[in-house]
Amino acid sequence: MTATIGSSSSPASKPAPTSNTFTASCETPDADVLRDDPESYFIHELIGLRVETVAGEYLGTLVEVLQPGANDVYVVAGPRGEILLPAIAQVITEIDLALQRMRITPLPGLLDDSP
Repeated sequence: MTATIGSSSSPASKPAPTSNTFTASCETPDADVLRDDPESYFIHELIGLRVETVAGEYLGTLVEVLQPGANDVYVVAGPRGEILLPAIAQVITEIDLALQRMRITPLPGLLDDSP
């Protein structure tokens, strides 16, 4: 929540521009937060997951989640270098928090070794 605080010296004057803002946050255990659906995850739950293809090829570790707009993008660091995975159902096949694993089905061209 962000609230702007301003004041004016008389009822007829316009409020003076101000940069005085405050931010409040609320913390609660993950278990107490309602998820949108059973396949919703918190970013901190995803960071550190082992990422592999459905064929079992190890791709690396999920190190960051980018949120550019339309869908999240998972950044994986591993033997192939940095891989950017769109967080869409066609790519992300399985997320298993108990096994700390994400399995993917790469779209054509996603893992190509060609320049």
